[in-house]
Amino acid sequence: MGRYEPTEIGDEFRPLYDCWRQARGPRAMPARADMDPLSMPRQLLPNIFLLEVHQAPQRFRFRLVGTAVVAMLGEDWTGKFVDELRQANQQVTDQYVETLKRREPTEFHNEYSKYDPSVQRKRLMHYRRLLLPMSDDEVTVNMLLGAANIQPIS
Repeated sequence: MGRYEPTEIGDEFRPLYDCWRQARGPRAMPARADMDPLSMPRQLLPNIFLLEVHQAPQRFRFRLVGTAVVAMLGEDWTGKFVDELRQANQQVTDQYVETLKRREPTEFHNEYSKYDPSVQRKRLMHYRRLLLPMSDDEVTVNMLLGAANIQPIS
């Protein structure tokens, strides 16, 4: 997991990052109300998810999960808490917590093998996830806007 610097963001997630940065203005992060869904890049909407951040105890709940993310997961996690999902691994939660701590965008990359029914064999896949923090009070992260993508390598 690494920190996203504007020069490091790939073409795939740059439009969403730019939308977040514009909504943020001079602040550390925008509020959820500053993020107009109509201004978000339409091509990325299927890859977007939105998480509520609950405090004491700290928990993450999916408010919205795009259709491409649902297809990646094999089910719709909308309305579910991450800690209730046995499929969610620790790397996912670690990135959420790291984004809260840093109060700035983070990215995660992973490669793994997965059976692809379209070619009837396992393929090496590259998974990317971007998290963008949002805050109503400019201090406490209360929402995470994310985008995820998976692409075959072989």
